[in-house]
Amino acid sequence: MKNYRPFFDEIEAIRLYDELAKFLGVNEDGILEFGYPDIVKSAGHSCATVAGAY
Repeated sequence: MKNYRPFFDEIEAIRLYDELAKFLGVNEDGILEFGYPDIVKSAGHSCATVAGAY
């Protein structure tokens, strides 16, 4: 269930390759992806500072 504003999904996700994650078996290809909603969940809120840091 989504409990956030729909425009959060319009913000491009950040994708990165983490060789250590691949080595440790986090996933098969080592590519991690996280979006703005993930950051908001981590911070506990959305504000200009959180958006700017993202």
